[in-house]
Amino acid sequence: MRYYLNSGLFTVIILFFFLPFIEIKCNESTLAKMSGFDLAAAGEITMADPGMMEYLKDNEEFKSMSEQQKKHPDPFTIAVLVLSAAGLLLNLLLKTGREKTSIGLSLLMVIILFAFRMIFLKKWEEQMSGTSELGSYIRISLVFVSGYWLAMIGSLSVAGINIYHLWKDRRDNFITIYTPNSPEPDTLKEV
Repeated sequence: MRYYLNSGLFTVIILFFFLPFIEIKCNESTLAKMSGFDLAAAGEITMADPGMMEYLKDNEEFKSMSEQQKKHPDPFTIAVLVLSAAGLLLNLLLKTGREKTSIGLSLLMVIILFAFRMIFLKKWEEQMSGTSELGSYIRISLVFVSGYWLAMIGSLSVAGINIYHLWKDRRDNFITIYTPNSPEPDTLKEV
């Protein structure tokens, strides 16, 4: 049963990539959002206000900027998606070592997501500090109820559940169950 729970959790982590991963805000107003799949596939930014996209299409500065920048998929989000898919498949296919594999994959996903956050925010600050006075008002945020944080929490949950089950299985192997009808185990014998 718990192996299907692992597969289900890895599937849910993949589904979290449909939620917004990042939001671009000016003060407290959301200007644009990008989902995890948009980041992984170098997709388009979704504007919060549909009229803003129409305005930006006519803006010469935005046209020249978007022509100069080539879109690249984000390797961090691709790595987390691949690891989630691998966790899903390995939990269905492996007979032994599922817990250790799930722990390793989920902790690697947490490290990659944390590195993504640090690098992404640092690059954003570098780009915004060099642009204009408006750069101090526009910031990027990884809001709490976003795909990013839910994927992070999901990965930590997979690791926690599997560490618990691994510890419980190891403990059960070393504990002898005493029943009143059986003689007491000899604790002085070497195993």
